[in-house]
Amino acid sequence: MNGKGKSFPHKGIELSPLGRVKTVMSRFFIESLKLGGLISVVMLSSFRLHAEVSAEVYQALTKSERYLQRNQLALALNILNQLQPGSARGYTNEDKANIARMKGIIYQNQHQPKLAYAAYHQALSLNVFQGDDQLILRRALGGLALQQGKNREAYHHYQAYLDEYPDHAPTLANQAQVLLLLDQPEQALALAEKVNSNSDLQSRLTAGQVKLRAQYQLQRYLDVVTSSQYLLAHFDAQPDWWLLQAEAYHQLGQNLRAGQILAQGIKQGDVSPAESYPTAARFLATSGDPLQAAELLEKAITRQQLTDSIALQRQRLNYYLQAGLWNKAEAMLNRIQATTPSADLAKIQLGVYEQQHRWLDVIPLAEQLIDQGGGQQPSLWRSLGIAAMKSQQLTLAEYAFTRLAKLAPDSDAKGWLTVIELQKTNSE
Repeated sequence: MNGKGKSFPHKGIELSPLGRVKTVMSRFFIESLKLGGLISVVMLSSFRLHAEVSAEVYQALTKSERYLQRNQLALALNILNQLQPGSARGYTNEDKANIARMKGIIYQNQHQPKLAYAAYHQALSLNVFQGDDQLILRRALGGLALQQGKNREAYHHYQAYLDEYPDHAPTLANQAQVLLLLDQPEQALALAEKVNSNSDLQSRLTAGQVKLRAQYQLQRYLDVVTSSQYLLAHFDAQPDWWLLQAEAYHQLGQNLRAGQILAQGIKQGDVSPAESYPTAARFLATSGDPLQAAELLEKAITRQQLTDSIALQRQRLNYYLQAGLWNKAEAMLNRIQATTPSADLAKIQLGVYEQQHRWLDVIPLAEQLIDQGGGQQPSLWRSLGIAAMKSQQLTLAEYAFTRLAKLAPDSDAKGWLTVIELQKTNSE
């Protein structure tokens, strides 16, 4: 027994002999749907209807089901489309609901989640299905909503099932996944922890991954280590389990151990160099050694363990900037801008020129950025004004600081304008 003294919905067929049919039954296990590294299992194990359907509809549903069992999905759907329940032939809500539900099963087997969701939703909205039949539909709708990113809808469908069967492990795991996607890690973790060691394998996997990610979001890094170790010991490894464990050790200040975890993941073939080296470099940079971080990536590229992508070039650029290696930063900027020029890179280059006191290079670049739409950015006018001052171009400096004073009255523009007036006076 489970839930409120009830067992989970079971399989069984109950048919009236002739005329109108009391129960139409479908038995399908609809495949697992992968979502963002987590698994959402949608099980449509049985339907037990107590609403009557016409003999014509029953015959069509029975024939359609036979085609479905033989995986002849187009033929199964064609049988139902010929019924045309929206016509004037007088189909009842019971007929329409059963047809819509069977279409949902076919669409789901055809990997058409939008159509399946619409069909199941129509079947549910006719208010024909009650009890477990309704709950199974809602659970299927929850899985399809989750697959399509309709997380709020998925939550409500799954919750309706859990209200009756609060210990049903697959639905607990899926609802925990939904809560995590809704940015509710505390609630997701609490629900995932209800899935115990006696639950089915898929539910334990889904719940384990939810726990891992929720704990990481909540910065419970010791728990992250424990959860990732459990997953790696009991399931086929995924790269992010290693990466999150390494990240947890890094956050705990154990950078050597973090590096060992990454190396172990690479050795076992679970983590690629493309995933591990950038992560290890980030650990080094955030630990206060950006130069070593950049050198780690350079060596991996030289050894052809990494491809020198734009993303890695930008990562190394950041490390050179953090380390104050302006010449290396400029060289990297030139490489990146040769293939993917952008305004944000030009602003970084402006800052590099300023750090190198290359005022005659700052002026044309600042003017270019202002002309290209940066006229309302006070920082560009300040850079132009200071560069003009440093290169003794007082007229340009006065113009730049006058514009700065209008854009940012609380800036140091007035102080610079006073200095310019003094210099003009002294030169007369």
